[in-house]
Amino acid sequence: MKRIDSLQPETPVRLKFCAEFQGKDAAYEEDAVFVKLEGSGNERRATFRTTDTSWSGEYTYEWRAYRFNGRWAYGSSAETLRLLEVKA
Repeated sequence: MKRIDSLQPETPVRLKFCAEFQGKDAAYEEDAVFVKLEGSGNERRATFRTTDTSWSGEYTYEWRAYRFNGRWAYGSSAETLRLLEVKA
């Protein structure tokens, strides 16, 4: 199983946003591209690029995940982020 820490830049991935604090059925999956890893230990930050086509047209943006209590997290509530798949 690959880990976020071992990804190479420009690797396409499938991520699970666990959404434990947002209520039942709030979790979702999304494709993204790993951009870079910065820092070390609990100060690690992983940058991803996501292309959203739900709006009118296509919108690409970058966002960061961070380490929290020994796991990868996202958002201000430190929701769990999981790497589900490294895409070919």
